[in-house]
Amino acid sequence: MTLDEKKEFLQQQCDKKQDAREITPETHPIHITEWGNSGPTVLLIHGGVQGGLGGGPINFMNQRELADKGYKLRVPNRPGFGESPSRGADSQTADAIWIAKELGKGSHLV
Repeated sequence: MTLDEKKEFLQQQCDKKQDAREITPETHPIHITEWGNSGPTVLLIHGGVQGGLGGGPINFMNQRELADKGYKLRVPNRPGFGESPSRGADSQTADAIWIAKELGKGSHLV
């Protein structure tokens, strides 16, 4: 599946749950660590259990050097991990909406 196909799939899933659109990072904060200031944006998203209390930055420390090679890395702590509070049952839907928006801005997903 290409990146465009993945982005389209995520957006379709988000469109199916119209009530979930009310859940936004503005009302349910997502803590994001950023490494690098310019270049293509790469969104590094941890899975479930491996996020642990430390969240994404601990999982992606080995990729941090990419910031010195011309990439802007954004490492969110998914809801309920690291410094991001839990959103409860709607967190996966809200995650999908937020990720789809980031991909729409030209970010690359890892």
